Amino acid sequence: MGGKRWSSQDKFPFSREPSLMGKETKAMVDKARWLDSSPNKHRNKRHASRGCSNSWQTLDRDGKSYSSLYHHLLLGIHHLKDHNLSSSLQKMGKKAQSHGRQHYRSSTTQSLTSKVFMKKTMKLTNKDIIGSGGYGTVYRLVIDEKTAFAVKRLNKGSSDRDRGFERELEAMGDIKHRNIVTLHGYYITTQYNLLIYELMPNGSLDTVLHGKLSGENALDWNSRYKIAVGAARGLSYLHHDCIPHIIHRDIKSSNILLDQNMDARVSDFGLATLVRPDQSHVSTIVAGTFGYLPPECFDTGKATTKGDVYSFGVVLLELLTGKRPTDESFIENGTGLVTWVKEVVEDKREEYAIDSNLVSFPVDEVKTMFKIAEKCLEPDPSKRPIMSEVLKMLEQIKSDAPKATS
Repeated sequence: MGGKRWSSQDKFPFSREPSLMGKETKAMVDKARWLDSSPNKHRNKRHASRGCSNSWQTLDRDGKSYSSLYHHLLLGIHHLKDHNLSSSLQKMGKKAQSHGRQHYRSSTTQSLTSKVFMKKTMKLTNKDIIGSGGYGTVYRLVIDEKTAFAVKRLNKGSSDRDRGFERELEAMGDIKHRNIVTLHGYYITTQYNLLIYELMPNGSLDTVLHGKLSGENALDWNSRYKIAVGAARGLSYLHHDCIPHIIHRDIKSSNILLDQNMDARVSDFGLATLVRPDQSHVSTIVAGTFGYLPPECFDTGKATTKGDVYSFGVVLLELLTGKRPTDESFIENGTGLVTWVKEVVEDKREEYAIDSNLVSFPVDEVKTMFKIAEKCLEPDPSKRPIMSEVLKMLEQIKSDAPKATS
């Protein structure tokens, strides 16, 4: 996945089709920006630690700082809320003309301008939808045979939706990691916000595990193990290597995407929370997805990295059992995936919980992953391992476990 990376703000009219743009026929793009993650001498990172920074500045030719990603975001929202919108847009346009500069990541995308992008975007229809939910809709946008993106449309109209957009930009602004989906840019309009991500051709782990074709094209054990390690590596990076640290708050199989090599990429940062290294938690409202939420979130209302660890433990159980935490069989019996697996493991009958689509697997490796999941799912968050420890335990599976298969 490639994409031209340019720093610019612009506005331009475009037509909108009902499936993507709603009933209106025209709108004004108030703000556009491509994010540049390539090395650049004009870049000044406040937090160079381990290559992660959630706040960065671009320098002009005189070395003076003229913009930061989050400042641009807040500036755009301020203008959108301004009663004199036309005047505000004119000011933004002048600022863009005086400061805009282009950056290209590869020669194949040099022809991709904002107008080309929006011309392609306005042609999107329902057949281009690759995902949808309460957050909005995701479309597959093909620029040419070598360049494609996933365009996430977030409708405006509530503070929660706007805050979700802010959170996603705040968390993703400068992250570049092999196990985290790449944010290429964003557009802010008066009706909706667009986030432009690299396209993950193999969809989500949820679709692969539970979709219509899951039985015919079931993941083998090595693929499941690889996905578990990749997702753990991405989450560990967010928890420990980013300054400020990032609590995802919505880890689940549908938010783990798979690239062309079936490597895991953590995605969807609409609920993400940033915390300083000296903070243990952030007080917030209960948010996340039923079945993945840690038990303490209902009691304390605090978001912690240990909550993400719990959610990741549920994902491990999904990989092992092939069952969603909200599987109908659990609801009918008044139980849940975590409770059911715990009972099976205590009786040392793990083989009965294994996904029936796994025709062959190393028994000891599977049992070890069950034990790791059990540690992640400790009711007491203080007894759960931190994410870097989870990653280390997973990585040791292949090096330590005997090769006996079932």
